[in-house]
Amino acid sequence: MNSVGLDVHKTRCVACIKTHEGRILEEFAFQNNPHGHEELITHLKVYPEIQVAIESTGNLWIPIYNRLEDEQIHTILTNPKKTRMIAEAKIKTDRLDARILADLLRANLLSASYVPPQEIREQRSIIRERARLAQVRTIIKNRIHAILDKHSIKTPYTDISGKHSLEWLSKLELPPGDRILLDINLEQLNTLNRSIERLTETIATSAVDNPEVKLLMGFTGIDYYSAMLLLNEIGPITRFASPKKLVSYAGLAPGIRQSGNHTTHGHITKEGNSHIRWILVEAAHTPHATTRDSANSTSE
Repeated sequence: MNSVGLDVHKTRCVACIKTHEGRILEEFAFQNNPHGHEELITHLKVYPEIQVAIESTGNLWIPIYNRLEDEQIHTILTNPKKTRMIAEAKIKTDRLDARILADLLRANLLSASYVPPQEIREQRSIIRERARLAQVRTIIKNRIHAILDKHSIKTPYTDISGKHSLEWLSKLELPPGDRILLDINLEQLNTLNRSIERLTETIATSAVDNPEVKLLMGFTGIDYYSAMLLLNEIGPITRFASPKKLVSYAGLAPGIRQSGNHTTHGHITKEGNSHIRWILVEAAHTPHATTRDSANSTSE
């Protein structure tokens, strides 16, 4: 079977096609846009048996992976950290990276990353975006608190982004410069509140009839939002050979250092899926409150 290494960048990508024996059949560059993806497919269709390797670099790999998936071309998404461990090169070029990926693929030395089905990928995007916007909202709220602290003003409301608090802030008398800054932050806060609410409703609609969500909500500190996050980030539980594998995937396993007969267990590794780790830590810290409420305060 022929192997293809794809070095993916924001605007330009490089492909290298090699035989099972390692002979280069073709090397070419293409643009990371729909036209370039079709050019890639045209090249690959020349070869009857083919497999492709792509490094997981941000979200740049997604449109290419989706297009290859549409054509039912066997594609492996590789873990960049483990790829670098196998093939660390002092000289790095796009063409060389593509060749290395093709070589690792044909030698079966790649560590493949799990790629969930399209439906789960879409739900992940929505859930992650809500978490991101919540973090941005916290930044805006802290800016508002800083303006109030500057003038020794204490808010009478627990949630500064609540309806009554926003009305109170809009009427607050401040020097002209700080009044402008407060108005700008309030505008951003209102926009974020609407966006977060829209995403929250979308997530809730998907969760309401999901029996696995109801099962997870039986655990203390887990609400429908955190349950949906866990289900979509973990994917099918059967892909983990043991509970320890799942713990490691979430980065919650303790680090281990071994020298001779001495073994030291350290802090958790924090390597793996940060979204799972974050929501589980939030659940652990809020035993008597829903994790969505804590997401709107602590983790924001």
